[in-house]
Amino acid sequence: MSCGRICIAGTGAVTAAGWGVEAFAAALRTGRPLEPQPKRRRGTPRSINTLSVPEPPGSFAWSRHPRLRRASPLTRYAMAAAAEALGPQRIARLRESPFRLGIIMTMLGGGVVYSGRFFGEVLKDPSLASPILFPETVYNAHASHVAAVLESRAPCCTVVGDSAQFLPALEMGLDWMLDGRVDGALVVGGEELDWLSTEAWGLFSDGFAAVGEGAGAVLLEWEASSPAPRIEQITTAETYGPDCPPRLALERVRSALETGQSDPETLLVDSRCGVSRRDAIEDAVWADWSGPRLSPARVVGDTLGAAGALQAVAAAHWIGTGCCARAIVSCAGQSQQAAAAEFAIG
Repeated sequence: MSCGRICIAGTGAVTAAGWGVEAFAAALRTGRPLEPQPKRRRGTPRSINTLSVPEPPGSFAWSRHPRLRRASPLTRYAMAAAAEALGPQRIARLRESPFRLGIIMTMLGGGVVYSGRFFGEVLKDPSLASPILFPETVYNAHASHVAAVLESRAPCCTVVGDSAQFLPALEMGLDWMLDGRVDGALVVGGEELDWLSTEAWGLFSDGFAAVGEGAGAVLLEWEASSPAPRIEQITTAETYGPDCPPRLALERVRSALETGQSDPETLLVDSRCGVSRRDAIEDAVWADWSGPRLSPARVVGDTLGAAGALQAVAAAHWIGTGCCARAIVSCAGQSQQAAAAEFAIG
């Protein structure tokens, strides 16, 4: 899909490297994986390497909003990334004008921390289970919180999928804008650490890589006069299945890219995470790549539903800061699909 005059007007990120795109980019520039924290749940035989988001450097303007009084970590990560992508001036414009900002959120596990707490109470004593916690078990709760804080009245939805789901979500945002349903689209991918997702991830890792958490946000708006990164193409996602294993899916995705050939001037942002059997797919499909390459998940951990978002943020940031004029995002999802996109300067 090509998106004409729509550009990436802002990005935001929360990762184990810190709160903000600059902290994320600084970690990526070193190329070194962050030091993981091995964790083991009581009663289990093995530890799992994790990378948690650190405490924020201070309070944010939105922190005391009533809607966030009992918000889960995932909501706070998503809100921080969204606020950074928008910036204070756009947030003020949202509240003071009829600007229609569509919000789309992607995730894999969702609000697992509060879900685990609520259903734990249900199992222990249903009569004492807190009804205050129940709304946080809904997938769309986090996008709803972000929309409430921003006072957005445009469409707001959540798409559940693996790390590659962020690219189809970007395409959905583009469709909303091209159809005239919204004036801009904020697409956010987020994830929070919990034993449910951490142990599931550990079943498929080989012990050295780390699972992480955080959020990435991309703001889409109609292109202004100044050059800005834009999305040249988003491929159709290829779903994994008996007739389409992950490697074949990624090969089809690469062949669908209009400029998928190796280019020393184009940045490749892949989804390699340090798990050898997963990384082998992209190692093989992009074996001839001669240009620069970034692997965010190897540095800040495999952030599951947020991983594709952070890849897109990295690509847009590298283009926006003049490090490259073109970037390809290659997403080989953990379990469902492969997709790719091409970004370029406007």
